[in-house]
Amino acid sequence: MSSHAKYSIPLVCVGPSMRDGDWIETTVKYGVCSKNDVRLTLVLGPGVTWWKGLILSRKNDRKKYQVLIQLQDDQHSVTVTIGRHMLEQNHLVFCKAKIFGVKTNMYQIEDAATVLEGGAHYTFTWVKD
Repeated sequence: MSSHAKYSIPLVCVGPSMRDGDWIETTVKYGVCSKNDVRLTLVLGPGVTWWKGLILSRKNDRKKYQVLIQLQDDQHSVTVTIGRHMLEQNHLVFCKAKIFGVKTNMYQIEDAATVLEGGAHYTFTWVKD
C-alpha cells in the first residue's frame, strides 16, 4: 500500500458520489461499548467483491500503519473495537484494491479523532466501488 491517502475528507463526506466513484453508507449506534472505545464495522455491499480495508496510519510516520479490517469476495463483514485514543495518534483510512489489485489508501478521515464518539458503533457499508 502507498503511504499516503489519495483524498483527505471529513467524515460527513463519506457517502454517495465520493471522488473515486465510491459510495460508502455510514450508520451509527450509540452506547454500544465503553466510552473509551470505538467499534468499527466494514461491510461489503451486494456485488462488491474487490478487496477493501480500513487502516490506522501513524500521523507522525505514515510509512507505519495497522490494518484494522480487510474484506474480499465472500467475507462480507468484520467488526473491531479500538481504543478511542488510537484515533488521536493515527489517521483512519479507507482502502481499496484498484487496477491490477494494487491496494491503495483512498480516503483519510481527517476529523476522525474529534467526530467518532466513544461508546459508539460505526458501520461503514461499501455500496459501490
